[in-house]
Amino acid sequence: IDWDNITIGEENIFGPMVVIGSSAQHKYYESSGKIEIGNRNIFSEFSIVSRPTIMTKKTIIEDGNYFMSNSVIHHDCKVENNTIVCSNVSVAGSVTLMNGVYLGQNSSVHQFQILGSYSILGMNSCVTKKTQIFPGRKYVGVPCRDIGENKIGLDRSKISKEYLDNELRRYEVLKEKMNIN
Repeated sequence: IDWDNITIGEENIFGPMVVIGSSAQHKYYESSGKIEIGNRNIFSEFSIVSRPTIMTKKTIIEDGNYFMSNSVIHHDCKVENNTIVCSNVSVAGSVTLMNGVYLGQNSSVHQFQILGSYSILGMNSCVTKKTQIFPGRKYVGVPCRDIGENKIGLDRSKISKEYLDNELRRYEVLKEKMNIN
């Protein structure tokens, strides 16, 4: 853990061989800035969170997230609350995982993407450059495609239609800020 470049909350669990603060893996930008970690996150063995670059100067992990073994969160990412990142998942730089996202085993996410709240990505799936991951939906395949509402996840998290509608509006605002079409 690169203690000089991290702020960290309470009740976080770090498994064996976790790396928090590895250099940003970016060809043109060096590491610059800090990693911010909230509360009650679990980082299982061999998971990695990279430092940000000059692009945002922040890699942010909010609260209640669960990173399984060998998961990778690259530079300049923002992981909101209560996400699950399964084993061997790779999230490229400058990605936002909104609240309650579930990334299935061995899935991968292209840089500059936003994954909508309470969406689920099936195992071995790939979010490509042109894929949009809307809140409350299920996606599978390479490249991944929408296969319907994430009914089980929405019910389990007690997500109302009104709340999901608000998350969809927030998703559209985030896309606009990142200039994603």
